[in-house]
Amino acid sequence: MNDKSKLWQKALTHLLFYSVWMCSISLYGQINVSGSVRDSKTGEGLIGASIQEKGTTNGTITDYNGDFELKVSGVGAVLIVSYVGYTDMEVTVRNSERLDLRLAESSVLLDQVVVVGYGVQRKSDVTGSISSLKGSELERITTPNVDQALQGKIPGVFVTPATGAPGAGAVVRIRGTGSFNGSDPLYVIDGMLAYDASFVNPQDVESIEVLKDASAAAIYGSRGANGVIIITTKNGKKQKNAQFTVSSYYGNQQVIRQIEMLNGTEFARAYNQFRGINFYPDPTVFGEGTNWQNEIFRTAPIGSVQLSATGGGDNMSYNFSTNYFKQDGVLKNTAFDRATFRLNTEYKLNSWMNIGTNISYATSKSHNGPNVVGSAYRIPPVITPKREDGTFSDPTFFGLAIANPAADQFYKSNNYFWSDRLFGNIYSEARFLKHFTFKTNFGFDRANGKGRRYEPVFQVSASQLNRNDRVNAEFNEERNWVWEQTLNYFREWKDHSLNVMAGYAADERRNEWIGGSRENFPGTADEILYLSAGNDTTQMNFNGASDRATVSQLFRLNYGYKGKYLLTANWRIDKSSIFRKNNRAASFPSVGLGWDAGRGLRRAAEYI
Repeated sequence: MNDKSKLWQKALTHLLFYSVWMCSISLYGQINVSGSVRDSKTGEGLIGASIQEKGTTNGTITDYNGDFELKVSGVGAVLIVSYVGYTDMEVTVRNSERLDLRLAESSVLLDQVVVVGYGVQRKSDVTGSISSLKGSELERITTPNVDQALQGKIPGVFVTPATGAPGAGAVVRIRGTGSFNGSDPLYVIDGMLAYDASFVNPQDVESIEVLKDASAAAIYGSRGANGVIIITTKNGKKQKNAQFTVSSYYGNQQVIRQIEMLNGTEFARAYNQFRGINFYPDPTVFGEGTNWQNEIFRTAPIGSVQLSATGGGDNMSYNFSTNYFKQDGVLKNTAFDRATFRLNTEYKLNSWMNIGTNISYATSKSHNGPNVVGSAYRIPPVITPKREDGTFSDPTFFGLAIANPAADQFYKSNNYFWSDRLFGNIYSEARFLKHFTFKTNFGFDRANGKGRRYEPVFQVSASQLNRNDRVNAEFNEERNWVWEQTLNYFREWKDHSLNVMAGYAADERRNEWIGGSRENFPGTADEILYLSAGNDTTQMNFNGASDRATVSQLFRLNYGYKGKYLLTANWRIDKSSIFRKNNRAASFPSVGLGWDAGRGLRRAAEYI
């Protein structure tokens, strides 16, 4: 062994000895710490409280009695004790004596304000079933829709994509199916009623509250029967310098797991066996054959760019944002892109009156292709998308119900839909006589949509063909408005708190749609694909409209005693134009009782 090798051996020996020595010192210094974590007021043990040694991953939780035991690095170790609804505590270990730790309720959490129907409440005073979600939890989710962003975020709320199309909304169910006439929830966006939130940019959301039971949702009458989703968008802060933010993301989507199908050779062998003849003498000539899932699917990009500016002066605040979102579908010839603009402002006119606006505009375009997923699973892999002469292959040898999905994607993808929507509200709020607040709110929703679909003359097989080219065009417009006036009285004295709200609301929803179709066009260029260019003898058309209005009286009472015993009563009377004059009114009352057990637990009984 040379001198260099001896030197390395000596160094390794010293390093090993040093490591073992340090490890033995560490083990020797460890001590066991035990104790309990209890509520500072009631003395009750807190189940599942977290105890963690600071700066390490070493930790444990309390048992059913609030007791714990933990081995820490030694005297001087710092323990971090935390529990939901309580203020965190840091404790330095002095010796191995038992620790009796008392946590105080977090006043921040108890005083947190949540949005309820026609107002706000302290979270600790809510008796109904309400779940709250901060907008920061939605910002990194790559979806254009708020409803899809809710998936997996709120207990008791079922969310699943309506279709796999780009830009498509989601099916939202709050505690199951609630009505025979539809199960979609009501959306309230900055105080304006809506029946979908597809135009709302998730990055503009400040908070979302979901009203899940009758005690919470009865203030919206029959329209709240399937639950209510209240969306509050971001606003600026007074006396804050302008702050500009740019954010973007880009990614790719793909079908990560295809359904396992027979390849060309396997199908030929199976077909021979099924027919009982040697129809394909040499099945191996087909090799892998055509993977039809690869023919219809693709890797599709998705991206978003957001620019926002927020700030305010002594008497005003503002928040402006603009966003562009683009998503190609994993199915070929499908895409969605949308641009949104939002401006939220609030002005303080004097010491007792504020006015504000929340205005958004969204414009979108959808490229819709045919649904060929089922065809791709049925067509055999021994068929190629096209013949050698470039025409699409005819698969009807295997059955008239089987179509060539590549041909459908080529001929049936000239299908587009455009929409634009102006949505918002203007409000004013006045405070007077110390305990009173009056608010008037006017909301509007103006939406326009148009679609055009062209299908040329083609023939792939006896069952997959179109003998006459055709253009279908449609236009629709929606005009909705809401006007609400509410008067609030709020007072706290000694052990009592009282909040009374009374209001009046009126709204109208009007839709009109028109459409038509013609056949036999002189060409296929987009510039001439309008109904007037088609044969007028093949013309078909339709037109319709709907108009409904509602007037409502509202009432709510919230009473609390010592912050522990709670009462909430709601009452709404709706009169709707869709019913006969002598039977237009219906009442929707609810009463909720609550008791704060001291540890932040809530016992509630609901009477309807």
